[in-house]
Amino acid sequence: MPLQIIEESENNREAVITVQVPEDQLNKTTRRVATALSRIRRVPGFRPGKAPLEMVIRTIGREALEEETFNTLSRDVLKELVGEKGINPYAEPTSEVVTKEPPVIKITIPLEPVVKLGDYHSLRVEPIEAIVEPGKVDQFLEDMRQRMKTQEQVDRGATLGDTVTFSVSGTAEDEIIKNEEVDTLVLKEEGNAAYPPAFISEILGMKAGDTRTFEATYPEDFANQQLAGKTLNFTVKFERVEETKVPDLDDEFAKKAGEFDTLSDLRAEVERNIVAQADREAEEEYEKKIMEALVGISEISYPPVVIEREVNQLAQDLDNDLRRQGLNLERFLTITGRSAADYVAELRPTAEERVKRGLALQELIDQEGIKFSRQDLEIETYRRAQQYGERSGEALQTLSTPENQVRIGSQILMTTGLARLKAIARGEGETENQAALEAYEENQTEMESQNQPDTVVEVAGEDLSIPGHPETPPSEKG
Repeated sequence: MPLQIIEESENNREAVITVQVPEDQLNKTTRRVATALSRIRRVPGFRPGKAPLEMVIRTIGREALEEETFNTLSRDVLKELVGEKGINPYAEPTSEVVTKEPPVIKITIPLEPVVKLGDYHSLRVEPIEAIVEPGKVDQFLEDMRQRMKTQEQVDRGATLGDTVTFSVSGTAEDEIIKNEEVDTLVLKEEGNAAYPPAFISEILGMKAGDTRTFEATYPEDFANQQLAGKTLNFTVKFERVEETKVPDLDDEFAKKAGEFDTLSDLRAEVERNIVAQADREAEEEYEKKIMEALVGISEISYPPVVIEREVNQLAQDLDNDLRRQGLNLERFLTITGRSAADYVAELRPTAEERVKRGLALQELIDQEGIKFSRQDLEIETYRRAQQYGERSGEALQTLSTPENQVRIGSQILMTTGLARLKAIARGEGETENQAALEAYEENQTEMESQNQPDTVVEVAGEDLSIPGHPETPPSEKG
């Protein structure tokens, strides 16, 4: 007796089929599962797989047998439905037992996304001008000076801007608050978060070896409520006074900052880098703008599992970044006072944007017939491996795994497809891939100069099929 389809629908690129399973199929599955379980778990007095159903139930338990039976039945039903209807699941289907008597199962099958691009050949987006704010070079050089500053111990009274090291004791009505604690402060006019405002003014002028006793009152709104409003009797003994030395902005500074003979050489290099950074930011903004335009003129539908995957990937990316800093995602959420559910909700809009842009760009790549050769993939893999220096051999093995080859190939296609879309949006309407290739190679050369890994390949030759799901356009990463 065949499956009885009770309800069948399709929504949001998901096929939902509810079926009633014939009793005889349920009984056969129950016996088959019982036999399999009795081979794993020995039933006393019987050879493996030979125990009667009732004895298996007594040994394993009715609930456990029933649960495994319906799990097996769901898999069987799914396989049968997929075969009958010719459905090609885009991702792992899910099943739900609606009722056990009669046996009714609901199967949800994610379907492949569907993308209908608008007339992207008519798409035009004005390029974004790179803007370098006035004084940016001077500010960068000043930041360099501050990073290269040094501390020099001095034998004089402390002034604002100095770094001082001292031991401090503090009592309030015979209660010991601080007991000869050693501290180091940069003396600033606005004070310090650990001490009341009067504390800084009281220790100004002290030098190494000096001891001073004074009273200071914490403000009523002080962050540490245990100290707020309290007057402490402080005893401070200075151990060291250090003056901050900021180097002059001259040729000597330029030589210390890098391989520059003069300050003019350094300034010119800084200016080139700032302009290049502004160009990259403008280009990234332009890429984002044209991808938004492409999505805006297109019809894109996909199953919910695509968003779930992207959310998980975003969370995994952040977790990886945090682990490199000695943290993890769980700890990060605790510190920021967010639950996992809150964080997933925050990620969802970004995930939806990335999915839509990735799917739209993948469809454009297909329609434009953008391809790359196996040789291109090998060259690009080798190039990436060389970035690891002495570990290039190990890196080459890792990058050559099937999974990473698919990833590299997908990135090549996505970056090249984006370059093609930019050429169209700028009105450079070549019908071949050459414009995309040139833009792509120019982009990769620039990235290499900044020690950023990505690719240089040719778009032609052997058509390599890249399975799996489209990745996010390069402008969407990070």
